[in-house]
Amino acid sequence: MTERALPRRALAGHEPMTELVAADVSVRRGERAVLDRVGFRLAGGRAHALVGPNGSGKSTLLHTLAGLVAHAGTISPKAPAALMTTHPGFHRDRTLRQHLRVVARLPLIDRDRLEALVAELTLTTLLDRRPRAMSLGQQRAVSLLAPLASRAPLLLLDEPFLALDATRVATLEGLVLRAAAAGRVVVVSSHELLPLSRCCTELLALAGGRVTFTGTVEGLVTRSSPGRVQVRTPDPSAFASLVSREWAVTAQVEPDGRLSVPGRSMADVLGLCHRHGVPLLGVWDEVVTLDAALTSSDLLRTEVAA
Repeated sequence: MTERALPRRALAGHEPMTELVAADVSVRRGERAVLDRVGFRLAGGRAHALVGPNGSGKSTLLHTLAGLVAHAGTISPKAPAALMTTHPGFHRDRTLRQHLRVVARLPLIDRDRLEALVAELTLTTLLDRRPRAMSLGQQRAVSLLAPLASRAPLLLLDEPFLALDATRVATLEGLVLRAAAAGRVVVVSSHELLPLSRCCTELLALAGGRVTFTGTVEGLVTRSSPGRVQVRTPDPSAFASLVSREWAVTAQVEPDGRLSVPGRSMADVLGLCHRHGVPLLGVWDEVVTLDAALTSSDLLRTEVAA
């Protein structure tokens, strides 16, 4: 974990962050723009998913928000950040118990919270082990301890779900939600889109060092698919004709024989069938995932070298 240095009087505690604003933020490496005039507003009390292809600038953006990278443009307000990177967050020759003693002395660390996190991430039995005696997933869980125990109002997590087992993934989802509920600005960068969609309500997409989308996860999903209901009925042809006549839409036949009705809610379909006496064998709302929404969009198609 890395935290920005602040005057000692500012480390005692922090009010929840209302928002974090970036304006025309650019980072260059030689002649190449890694971040190119990036701008966004991240609301406090929310968890923001940061997505993008490899080399899109996600890790650079997190390091920049943490105050570790020189940049043009502005980021405000200036506040301490707790950052988890993709590199090990502990010394290879220290046991977990020794590591915890070091972490407990860091500025802004809530020691009670740190102790509780060891139990929540099921690390209690590893206290006397060194990293080489841990699995990759266990090492990644140890790297989560410091940023999650920090009281810094800005929490930045880079690939936090990497190598975690299903139990720790579910635990981390809850911890992200709790951090946001406490008023922190939480930014989670990951290629694991399913857990992202379960713990983040907001979305920031990068491609080629530029922002391609800011908004809610729900908004992107809705934009990618306006809604679709799947129906199974004894007479598919009659149902398809009714849908075409009433709503001027085409019911698509799925490989399993279901009919998909685009742009309508389940209530619409049930009401139509009730009015016209259409028997139903089953009706389902089609669930559009964040993965599917991003795949069907062009938000992540521009890729640059790492």
